[in-house]
Amino acid sequence: MKKYLLILLALLPMMLFTACSSDKEEETPNALVGTTWHYFEKKGDVIKEMVVLEFKSNTVVKFINDFNLDKNPTKEDHDEFETNYVLKGNKISFKIEENTIWGEVNGDKMILQEVENGKLVKAEFTKR
Repeated sequence: MKKYLLILLALLPMMLFTACSSDKEEETPNALVGTTWHYFEKKGDVIKEMVVLEFKSNTVVKFINDFNLDKNPTKEDHDEFETNYVLKGNKISFKIEENTIWGEVNGDKMILQEVENGKLVKAEFTKR
């Protein structure tokens, strides 16, 4: 009987100190995390608008918009904010206020689209 008791006592520390795996899976960064993308709207050879997307994490992107780029830019022409995005495969979507923006990421190109004033508007972003 003492023999079995000693074996059980020897096994007890191994069972007590065996770690269980974490219930929370570690988040693996997607391919967009840490990347920057830009879009330029031109009128002839003049850039009228610039939009920059900086992907901060698996769910957060920073938008930087510069509108009415001319010789006299003002603070009203510049806007920066962060919002959430969802990436599933190469499909991406954002929600900005009441607008939904969606599109696809293919290599160094990202085509985004939204409905603006009843019309479908597309923009092609390039990875920096």
